Amino acid sequence: MFFSRWFNCQNYPYFCEVMVLHTGLNCAKAIQYNYLLGVVCVGKQKPMDVSKIVESRGLVGSAVEHKGIIYFGEESSYFRAINAKTSKELWSVKVGNVINTGVYLDEDRLYFGSHDRCVYCVSIKGKILWRFMTGDIVNSEPQIHRDLVYFGSCDGNFYALSKRKGEEIWRFSAGSEVIGDSIISNERIFFGTIEGKIYCIDLSGNIIWEYQTDDGIINGQSVIHDNIIYVGSSDQSMYALSVDNGLPLWRFWTGDMVHNKALYHEGILYFGSRDSHLYAVDAKTGRELWKYRTEYPVCSKPEIRGDRIYFGSDKIYCLTLSGEMIDEYPIRDTIVAAPLVLDDGIMFACMDGIVRKLTFDLELMWDVKSKSSVFAPFLGLFKPTNANPDFLEKRAEKMKNQNKSALEQEMEFYELREGAKEGYGAGSLTGGAPDGVSLGPYGDNTSGSGSLYSGAKNGAVYGAGNDHGKEDGFDDKGKVLKKFIWE
Repeated sequence: MFFSRWFNCQNYPYFCEVMVLHTGLNCAKAIQYNYLLGVVCVGKQKPMDVSKIVESRGLVGSAVEHKGIIYFGEESSYFRAINAKTSKELWSVKVGNVINTGVYLDEDRLYFGSHDRCVYCVSIKGKILWRFMTGDIVNSEPQIHRDLVYFGSCDGNFYALSKRKGEEIWRFSAGSEVIGDSIISNERIFFGTIEGKIYCIDLSGNIIWEYQTDDGIINGQSVIHDNIIYVGSSDQSMYALSVDNGLPLWRFWTGDMVHNKALYHEGILYFGSRDSHLYAVDAKTGRELWKYRTEYPVCSKPEIRGDRIYFGSDKIYCLTLSGEMIDEYPIRDTIVAAPLVLDDGIMFACMDGIVRKLTFDLELMWDVKSKSSVFAPFLGLFKPTNANPDFLEKRAEKMKNQNKSALEQEMEFYELREGAKEGYGAGSLTGGAPDGVSLGPYGDNTSGSGSLYSGAKNGAVYGAGNDHGKEDGFDDKGKVLKKFIWE
């Protein structure tokens, strides 16, 4: 597994033990699973205090609504249907493991993936019609086009199945895990891999173009508008690429990984980052219009209704389209899934295992708890990776390349990678100095954040230097800005 190169389970046995209990997976898979939720552990961190672990019934996948019924999957392994007005459960089916993909509805059939390595087709009455097993867990929401189901798997393949019987039509070898969702537009399929490649293939599985970013693509479905595809990456960036040939149009740096789905609305791209901001940027130029600061990572796709924008982080937020706070609704954990906008309110699936429906003024209408309990880290314990305000200010001063041409930016990124050397932000988790690991977007020890890319050996992850913990570097006087540990 790609992730097994990053981690040494002996460094944090309690953490791995908890995740193994939660998912039924081995240590490498447990780390992979937790990485999807945005919890990144590097180096010789101190073990998690097990007294801080609480019972969590997390929900990650996004829901879908049809004729007054809401359908969604849970990490409890149940797939459920509830009445959108009353919250009464109509039916549920249990699969072999965690469900954290979104749900695709097509002709009275529901399609979703699971950590039991399968993609399922379920009728709207709750009957499993077929399932297709891959070689690894499925975190990619299936997409339907004409008579085929398209999705990626952590076995490194992208699949096309017949939507009626679930029979394999073809598979495309992507070379590494496909964790994010795909998007289909103009007879082309677009998706990313954990090694940072963005692929464009045709409907027969033939490659048209590919583009290499500096780190993994683990976000949800990309956005396409006006022949531009927008993709977020773990290299802390949002990319705008030409749909025709994959050439970069602009790249927008944030302060941390960009994992969630973006939203295009009237020429503006809205998206969140693990640097605890929701961003609004000009979709044509990549110029920042505004950003809104939260206390925890923004891993939930924003949604717009009328003149309001809704998204989740450590709270449920409602802003104006110019980024001004209207209201917020507190919860006791984080939100990863995209909100579901209904006729009379908005629904959020939260990592505390509760589905909440609120009015558009954020007043609670009803809530529904997960069907069964499992143990998992309480994500509210984890601070965002780069949330230190001083660090963010220093980074902002260095984001001078935001509005440079795509060619100028690409040259700068290339020079940063080529100029990487041993030291802070380029340490190895397994000993020895890695080759080809960048010091981060600015190439210096004061605000570097190491990044793994395809040429790296024993690559460091997000600034895991030889000291294994000074993730955000030092200020001008040599003082550590922040140690990346759970506290």
